Amino acid sequence: MRDWMIPAPKVETTEDFCRTMLYWHESLSEWSKEEKIRTCYVNGIDASNATLRERFGVEERNKAVISRIIKDTVEKGYIRLY
Repeated sequence: MRDWMIPAPKVETTEDFCRTMLYWHESLSEWSKEEKIRTCYVNGIDASNATLRERFGVEERNKAVISRIIKDTVEKGYIRLY
């Protein structure tokens, strides 16, 4: 999925079943905030601005967009910065 630049899958579980949903969007601007955060979390260990720019298909001049996604993911408590 990394090569396709699509959001990380959304996994929902209940007592009786597990559902995995895949989403496809043409550009990052179509992704929801939740999809951006989930994808940043899934990339966790590699979640540097440079690797996430590549993952999301964002040019270096727009690195503030990725910084915001990282900040939102940290605020949700999904990742920590070291």
